[in-house]
Amino acid sequence: MNIAKKDVVEASGSLQLHTGQKSGSKAAIHETDGVLLIDASNAFNALNRQAALHNIRVQGPIIATYAINTYRLSARLFLIGGQEILSAEGTTQGDPLAMGL
Repeated sequence: MNIAKKDVVEASGSLQLHTGQKSGSKAAIHETDGVLLIDASNAFNALNRQAALHNIRVQGPIIATYAINTYRLSARLFLIGGQEILSAEGTTQGDPLAMGL
């Protein structure tokens, strides 16, 4: 993410609150007077992978190869008892580029 940070900040611009800032949400609260609306839904699981991969080719080519190789196929998730489900949406927990994606 250190290498891709500049491109992520540039691509997200004003769409993200204090992108690239440490404690960006905290800084925004202390710097301005206003109302902060927080969407508590899990954005990491709600991400449409196909749309994200299309957009990342244009907006963030520096991480596009990594994202495509990681998310172009469904991930196999294993359940207790030997069952398995396919994860076709969202990002993978622990992925260092999930936030940038």
